[in-house]
Amino acid sequence: MINDEIKAQTRKLKQMSAREKASYIYDYYKWHILGSVLALTVLISVLAGFLTAKEPVFCVTMVNSYLTDPSQSTLLSDFSEAMPDFDPSREKMVMECGIWMDPKALDALTVGYDQKLVASFSAGTIDVMLADKDIIEKYAPFGVFEDLGQLLDDSLLQELKDGGYELLSYEIDPSVSEVPSPSAAGLCLPQSPVLSEGFESPSGHSPYFNTEDGHLPVLAIPRSSTHKDASVDFVRYLIRSDGWHPQPTTPQ
Repeated sequence: MINDEIKAQTRKLKQMSAREKASYIYDYYKWHILGSVLALTVLISVLAGFLTAKEPVFCVTMVNSYLTDPSQSTLLSDFSEAMPDFDPSREKMVMECGIWMDPKALDALTVGYDQKLVASFSAGTIDVMLADKDIIEKYAPFGVFEDLGQLLDDSLLQELKDGGYELLSYEIDPSVSEVPSPSAAGLCLPQSPVLSEGFESPSGHSPYFNTEDGHLPVLAIPRSSTHKDASVDFVRYLIRSDGWHPQPTTPQ
């Protein structure tokens, strides 16, 4: 019966003009054609996304910062220019912002962001956290942050001391972490020239953290970070008025 149907359709097509054939074939197969075009479009889109995807090599998460749109800040683009091994054609640096939490209120928004941050610490997707002092104090006792007194080298620690920067130490809860206590998990950065410079928003110039309103910026580096060398270089970048630049190598 299938062969009879094919023969009937063939005879019918032979009696049609070229325009009638095209219209008949489109009407008969239009859903097949549209389905194929849609499937091909989706396939091309997925392949294009896969081929052009850039590897995230550094992520900064800001909590309770006045910056809510990362495109308004040149912080990471300026920092990336100082990284000699950074390849913008295949790598990217990510800034997460717009996170606002009140540890004392525990409203639905704060609880939601808390769950997101805990998941990010577990997954190792945050390399540097810049947040209000009380936000760092919320997580530090659980041992999620590196001891900066151990992670940073002696020259950088001395530079921090000379610049008046304070390392904040926290007692670690032994029931949830085996991290040695106390741990210098936070670096207080109110005088950071880079953070103090702020950013340009549609409403005008704004600071990243407004210390006049009690928002004291503190930096912490999660233990789960997989880019700690870049995190340490970012500390150097934040405390120098001209930014950080790698030291030139001495020819052998």
